[in-house]
Amino acid sequence: ARVSSSMMWIARSIASGLRRSPSRIACSILLALSCFVLVVGVARSFSVIVPAYNCEATLASTVMSARAQSLPDLEIIIIDDGSRDGTLALARELEAADPRIKVINQANSGVSVTRNRGIAAARGEYVALLDADDLWVENYLAIHRDRFASDPGLGVSFSACRYIEADGTVTNERSRPKLSGFVP
Repeated sequence: ARVSSSMMWIARSIASGLRRSPSRIACSILLALSCFVLVVGVARSFSVIVPAYNCEATLASTVMSARAQSLPDLEIIIIDDGSRDGTLALARELEAADPRIKVINQANSGVSVTRNRGIAAARGEYVALLDADDLWVENYLAIHRDRFASDPGLGVSFSACRYIEADGTVTNERSRPKLSGFVP
């Protein structure tokens, strides 16, 4: 698992194209990245997209880290990608416990299709991708929202991550973003 996910992207300039054709950017979103996209005129500030496949052991912790954000104005969309364990049942329990959570069930289609389905259902101003085995610190969304508010010309925001063991022990290993020449 990763604390604060692997990386976070906020790409306001591609939002309108993404809403018209979510599959167009599937190649742009790497498996381990979180993504934010600005969409104008929507009800909630954040839509958190959680693709889920056979992740019964980690899903509750992941969703709890999204629910615990210091910015409570969010929706969490869990898309079960044809799991064969108890993932869907757990997702339904989480949905019943919190009106901000919506569950979508689909036949196994792969992580890109699953993410894109969640993005298509999103109603938030920003769309954030969160892997079902990742955890966010409580001010994760606020930090990136504030960064964009302070610089209207900013097109992308991303972060490093810290790795944790299955038992919850935080390691000294960190991931550092290594982007150069990126143009949205």
